[in-house]
Amino acid sequence: MPNYLTTSRKPSTRVRTFAKQLAFLFGANYITRGKTSISDLIADARYKGVEFVIIITEKNGNPQQLLVMLVNEKTWEWRDSYFIKLLRTRAEISGQDNVRIRSFSLKTEDLALSHILKQFDLNIEDKSDYVVKDLKNATSIFFEKKEIGPAFKLTFANENFKEE
Repeated sequence: MPNYLTTSRKPSTRVRTFAKQLAFLFGANYITRGKTSISDLIADARYKGVEFVIIITEKNGNPQQLLVMLVNEKTWEWRDSYFIKLLRTRAEISGQDNVRIRSFSLKTEDLALSHILKQFDLNIEDKSDYVVKDLKNATSIFFEKKEIGPAFKLTFANENFKEE
């Protein structure tokens, strides 16, 4: 089941670019937000059978928080909240922004990233040319041995989620 990933209403170019790049990792369709309200996002998600709506907020032109909303036929709730620190977008790492990644393997110790990927029940392959793995102070995506990005760090905004 696809998920939605969108941004705050008037995102900076850097946030919009990062959101599009992150959409594949979360098995999500990137939705241009524009003037769409939360209730309209929920209504559209219900209509299309989308379970998770992910919103990236920003501060000073950079991603600040990733908010996860769980939607079903009758109700919706804010599920999780993560802080995001974006180090580099794909374009800032490799000069390319148009790399399409269909599958990846996961080799990271980032608990927040592992937690969110597990919730979305994604098919993560054991062997893939694309690997999500740790850097010194972030997580990034590599093609074979070359970093292609984006490089970012997720942390739990709510300490309760660490124990699940």
